[in-house]
Amino acid sequence: MTEREQIEQAIAVLETQRAVLDDAVVDTMIAVARERLHALDKAKVTPQRKQVTILFADVSDFMAMAEAMDPEEVGDTINDLWTRLDRVIVAHGGMIDKHIGDGVMALFGAPAACEDGPEQAVRAALAIQREVRRMQAQEPVLPLTDDSQPPWPRATRSLAVRVGINTGPVLLCHVGTTLEYTAIGDAVNVASEFHERLDISG
Repeated sequence: MTEREQIEQAIAVLETQRAVLDDAVVDTMIAVARERLHALDKAKVTPQRKQVTILFADVSDFMAMAEAMDPEEVGDTINDLWTRLDRVIVAHGGMIDKHIGDGVMALFGAPAACEDGPEQAVRAALAIQREVRRMQAQEPVLPLTDDSQPPWPRATRSLAVRVGINTGPVLLCHVGTTLEYTAIGDAVNVASEFHERLDISG
């Protein structure tokens, strides 16, 4: 019996135990089993070599900005930033690959092919800068503190984002115990290194 068959059998048995076990317990156990089935399905995906465009963006001088803010304020600022920038990236046909602290990696041309991936990545980079300027110009819409002062410090006014883009061959595959779908290859490294040296402004 394969692992998939064993898991499916276990789920069927659990369903029959609802009269004995609490529904919440059964639902939790089934959810874990279904996650494993999902992981098995993802593991079957054959790694694919493909030409893609990689975009890296991160907050310039993040440490200096964070030092002027409380941890909660840092978290709120980053969450708002990525909510805005993820929307921009997706609107230009990009796929969010991962967030790494104060940075984001996105792919254009994966998993689905995209002939104008490089152009869309550049357009996304310029749109990112416009969105950052809008963020700088606005006070975040959050409850005021007891002393009626904006909850975020003026440090967000100097918020700046660096963007690096590179196109090249990568291996698209699932990695790690979580089977995260990502791109691997020198093209990714070049995009990462490039964004550390260049600030794009539009």
